Amino acid sequence: MTITVGDSLIPTLKEYGVNDIDSCYNCGGCTAVCNLSGEEAMFPRRVIRLVQLGAVDRLKQDSQAWNCFYCGECSTSCPRGAEPAELMMGIRRYLTASYDRTGRSKRLYTSTRASMISAMIWFVLPIFMMIGIHVFKDIGFLANYNIDIITTEVALNRFAPVELINIVAHLYGIFLGIFMIMSMLTMWSNVMSDPSIEGKITIGDYISTAFSMAFDILTIKKWSECDSDQRARKRKHWILLISYLGMFVIIVGFLTWFQTDNIYGIENPQRWLPYLFTIGLLYGSIEPILKRRKQSNEQMHKFSHHTDWMLPLSIMMVSITGILVHIGRYAPIWFGIGIATAAWFVYVIYVIHLGFTSLMLSTEVGIGKWAHIFLRPLGMYLEGVKQRVVNKK
Repeated sequence: MTITVGDSLIPTLKEYGVNDIDSCYNCGGCTAVCNLSGEEAMFPRRVIRLVQLGAVDRLKQDSQAWNCFYCGECSTSCPRGAEPAELMMGIRRYLTASYDRTGRSKRLYTSTRASMISAMIWFVLPIFMMIGIHVFKDIGFLANYNIDIITTEVALNRFAPVELINIVAHLYGIFLGIFMIMSMLTMWSNVMSDPSIEGKITIGDYISTAFSMAFDILTIKKWSECDSDQRARKRKHWILLISYLGMFVIIVGFLTWFQTDNIYGIENPQRWLPYLFTIGLLYGSIEPILKRRKQSNEQMHKFSHHTDWMLPLSIMMVSITGILVHIGRYAPIWFGIGIATAAWFVYVIYVIHLGFTSLMLSTEVGIGKWAHIFLRPLGMYLEGVKQRVVNKK
């Protein structure tokens, strides 16, 4: 099989945070210590070799970079200090950008300035949206929502009617979902264009692989094959993921139940369920921020690309502002604060909360680190399909 090589890939990857690839002389020590490597997957040596050769097409057809769980064993044992684990992270940024046809992901990963500008735009967008809603509240369809700023009570659903916010959220979700699906389809097209399997895959291969790998992929079973020290990381990962998905389901599917002006006791699920998810989000986001700031000896916190900060910081700010909105609603009862003061506090923080939510989703879904939630399982699945074809041969 012919491999097209070139000299532009390494300089390109350096734009994505890869700095030590020139130190690697491909000894294979990383593959020897990696528990995920084997006869069927010479990982990560094969991926590194493709980078050194500048084999761009072959790298895009290879999904093994998505197998890495960043345990750091390969980097610890590397005699040249080439940081193969960090290389895998850089390759994933590069691949994520290559799946994005809009070019937004490339700008996000290769330019701190572009990332900051994008974050600011998406943050202020909901603010201008809310200003526009109140300026034109008596015109057209907005007149149906009885929009107003009430200070004699905390009336969030008069300030931002939940029915209207629900419509905007669903339209926004469809918009972001399209980006995510486009990236996944591009990934599928790239990985399955491998000439070694072209014309050899059947529908049965896809179905059989889906049945045989579904449980392993959903439970991230391969992570258990890494060093035992990864158990704590795996637990934190599940806490963050379950909390994130839990809040996502509540907001997308039950927003009218969640965003209410009614006051409930702590025993009501409308209060304690979001409390649990918010605690999980704060725990899962603040801890990596602190470790990155201290440059912890843990592999995943030793090096920080600017995008490594964006997701945990945005999750933390969405959680904190959400908590503050809740505190503001109950402040007159808990702290005896004046109703007008509490109302203005809730309205202002709610708009800021929407800003951070927009920032997080628009700079992550389909183009940033959030996209790994879907790209990693898809990469593992497609690798399994390809391996099934090879085994048949």
